[in-house]
Amino acid sequence: MNRPTALPWFRYAAAAVVFLLCFAWFSFHVEQIGLASQWVDPVSEIPAQDEAIYAHEAIVMVTAGQWLTPVYLGRYALNKPPLLQWLCAISIKVLGITRGFLRLPSLIAASLTAAVVFLAIWRMQSLFLALAGVLLLASSHLFYVFSRLSMTDMLLTFWITAALLIAWCDPALKKQSSATAFGFATGAAILSKAAAGLAPLLALGIVVLVSSRESRPHWTRLFTVVVTAALVAVPWHLYQMVQHPHWFFAEYIATQHLSVGVFAPPQYSNENHLLFYIRRLFLMDPVLTITGALAVLVVLGNWRKQPLLIAWLLSIWAMLFGFRYRSAYYLLPLIPVLAVMSVQLLGRISRMPHAAVLVILMLCTMAKGVFAGETWGIPLGTSDLPIARSLDSYCEERRDNGLILVGDADKSYAADLPLAGLRYCWLEKRQDTAGKRPPLDFAWLGVTVSVAEFQRLPSLLPRFRERLAGFDLPSDAAVATVISAQSPEEVSQLISSHPDTDFWVPDGLLRGVDTVIPHQVKPTKDGGVFLIARHTGSFDTPRSCRL
Repeated sequence: MNRPTALPWFRYAAAAVVFLLCFAWFSFHVEQIGLASQWVDPVSEIPAQDEAIYAHEAIVMVTAGQWLTPVYLGRYALNKPPLLQWLCAISIKVLGITRGFLRLPSLIAASLTAAVVFLAIWRMQSLFLALAGVLLLASSHLFYVFSRLSMTDMLLTFWITAALLIAWCDPALKKQSSATAFGFATGAAILSKAAAGLAPLLALGIVVLVSSRESRPHWTRLFTVVVTAALVAVPWHLYQMVQHPHWFFAEYIATQHLSVGVFAPPQYSNENHLLFYIRRLFLMDPVLTITGALAVLVVLGNWRKQPLLIAWLLSIWAMLFGFRYRSAYYLLPLIPVLAVMSVQLLGRISRMPHAAVLVILMLCTMAKGVFAGETWGIPLGTSDLPIARSLDSYCEERRDNGLILVGDADKSYAADLPLAGLRYCWLEKRQDTAGKRPPLDFAWLGVTVSVAEFQRLPSLLPRFRERLAGFDLPSDAAVATVISAQSPEEVSQLISSHPDTDFWVPDGLLRGVDTVIPHQVKPTKDGGVFLIARHTGSFDTPRSCRL
């Protein structure tokens, strides 16, 4: 194994350069990528709607001072811990509310991941292979896209990678600082994405089980890891259990971890778990998938020398299979370990100079940029939701009528704008639950109402307010933020009975429905129509309508 002779300060200086170069690479055109406009699963073309939701929660933290408990459209949002939202909120509070600054934590996390991978590989192998590892990360479709999204996954990936590379470089955690740093990174991973952040502890447990007594961490180091992780992750969870026990249990535990994680709701793909993930991993990055698969075979043949890499791989796959709901972007924490293992394989090809490996990967990266539109390409262009500019223009009119947006064409983007009284109307058939209520029943709480209930909302408001208060939410701001319509006729009834409310409806939705629309009709270029109330007032907000 080629070990570097460079002085430590030189390696750290080089890592800083790698960080800056990666930050510049990931930041390219980031302000020109609209919120929620990217695919988080390019195979099934699933949009990044969660980005707009997390952005809304961060904006509320800054504008309303709601820092400890994330809020979305007036209700608590306790499906995930709030580390991402905190960091995004700090960023936009200091620098301003823009899409680029909302994404700053992810940009930094991606660049730091590349820098720590660079340092770890150079410490174990050569400079050229360390640069090769960075190229594998920076050119990965999934890694590149998520470096530019304000979502929890890049933060999670950084903390998992940082923790496990610490253990890779110091397998027995002989240094107290290694154990403390490992525990801190693990706690931060949990604060980023709940149970998924336990991956470093699972990997460390595997290492302890398979290693000899002499090479495994001492129990005092393991104790340090667990205590440090708990000190970071537990306080927020305890706070929510004390302050909002009903909502926390219903959403965080019963819904997110049990209903979604263990039992899994209906999914957008009927593929089995293994096929779903292997297929998407290959289609999004065939180069890394092939080299990573070959590297796994090599490392497995000599696993006793580097059990951490196998444990790292197994812990991520255990999380993928343990969480029964499937999403392509759950693969993201797998990318760094595949990059590390791939350069291990490339380093064993003795007839190929390490510099040649680097050149080949540079050519692959160039090809990914040229074929940016392919599933495996690097999407260097700009994008935006078709409806976004129309909503921006509407927002700038500062109308106080309230807006009901029919459908989900905006992918929750409208919630990020300073609009007066935003509500969504979803056209959907109600599910027959046979008397069984979900743990967090938005219909029972009044967050989601039928068109008939919305028509008599004033009489129902006291009941919904009481139910929300019983669920630890002493506010009715979330009531009727979603209206459930079962047919275009119901949407038509909603529009005709609310002439003083503005609407956006998809073009053609009301075609063929016999109704008189009392609004001013303003077609837009996004496949929709604004129905503008003829009487209006205005309101003033210091926040820009451009995101």
